[in-house]
Amino acid sequence: MFDSQPAVLVVDLDNTTFDYDRGLAEHMVRTTGQGPSGPPEFYDYARSGWFPTNQDWLAAHSAAVMEGLFARMWPYDGALEGLASLREDGFVVKFATAHGSRSWMPGPDGDELARVERETTAAGLRMLGVEYDELHFVASKAEVAGDLYIDDAPSHLADLDARGLPRIAYDQAYNRHLPGLRATNWDELGSVIRARLGA
Repeated sequence: MFDSQPAVLVVDLDNTTFDYDRGLAEHMVRTTGQGPSGPPEFYDYARSGWFPTNQDWLAAHSAAVMEGLFARMWPYDGALEGLASLREDGFVVKFATAHGSRSWMPGPDGDELARVERETTAAGLRMLGVEYDELHFVASKAEVAGDLYIDDAPSHLADLDARGLPRIAYDQAYNRHLPGLRATNWDELGSVIRARLGA
């Protein structure tokens, strides 16, 4: 589809391609017998009422990761088909995720969590047969070169905006205060990507 260099998409994983909240909620039900009342309204699980404090979220996240949270990811409807279609059209797909990019906890426990996040993320993508070109574990999505970035996190979207890098917000309740391009599902996302890059 591209006459010269193919366009490069830098795509987030959690709550953009895969439903992290569903996996975490299922872990909560399995371990405590009770799950959240609804999706998070804020990019903060304590403020959204999922956990009493963010330390409680970190403990639940860490336990879920060690039990294989990222080895059995839940793709959003149309996400895997959308990725395959974009690559068929000549787009390069680079995943960029904060998984394992830094230790959430100090010391050896944090190092081990980061290692497991990286290993199980790669294993989960293989298990699902996800089509992509590169996988990056980074704290800042701008570290990965691309023509268009897709993310849900307000902090990453704001950072991309500040750097003048083009991006699409994958719609979540906690990022709707941000202006700019957004998509509410993967069918819409594919259309917005092609319109934005003229493909």
